[in-house]
Amino acid sequence: MFYKNMADVYHHIFPAKDKTNFLASQFKPEGYLLDVGCSDGRVAYEMTRKGFSLEAIDLSEDMVRIANDISDMGTLFHVRLMDMKQAIDYFEPGIFDGIYCIGNTLVHLSSKDEILKVLKGFRDLLRKDGRLVIQIINYDYIYRNNIQNLPLIENEVVRFERFYTLNDNSVTFKTRLGVKASESEYEDETTLLALRKDELESLLVQSGFSGFSCYSNYKGEAFTDDGLQLIVVAQ
Repeated sequence: MFYKNMADVYHHIFPAKDKTNFLASQFKPEGYLLDVGCSDGRVAYEMTRKGFSLEAIDLSEDMVRIANDISDMGTLFHVRLMDMKQAIDYFEPGIFDGIYCIGNTLVHLSSKDEILKVLKGFRDLLRKDGRLVIQIINYDYIYRNNIQNLPLIENEVVRFERFYTLNDNSVTFKTRLGVKASESEYEDETTLLALRKDELESLLVQSGFSGFSCYSNYKGEAFTDDGLQLIVVAQ
């Protein structure tokens, strides 16, 4: 599976603390949240430290294994091996104060029809005043500028390279991960849906969300066309 080789070093590639102040500011204090695509569970862990209660799901067995360890085997938050299509039927309607789906997770779905179904499910899982936070890559920027490589991530532990092949409605996403301590190198590939900003906004409206705000990063800066990220907060 795509994330198998990066599971043990994921926190060195994408640190959790960069995201959690922004996320916490979007939800009701001490609310009940669902983390969709929780990866190694470190974002969920940091959110529990901020007073939230959480359910967390991921489709990667390796990520769930680590997230279970981080959660103290479910003591701090509950972790389930589950994809987002299963989650919308698993949990009771109207129980969450917030849902977040970050890390470009949403576009791992294979079509806009699948995304619409999942977004409708998210709306059903939320309380009336609940919020949804989605973060994906800004594919309008990627296609407009014919971006073939995302910025290199390198530190004392890893070197992580990301490559895009742009198709009509999808992206072939290839990665090369170097783990410095073991001198190991891993290459992976997957296909992502190239979901544009106006398409996501339209799908949110169709799903029953009546208003949303857009940001370019986890600092909370307003969305701009030339930013690499798109973060949408919907209610």
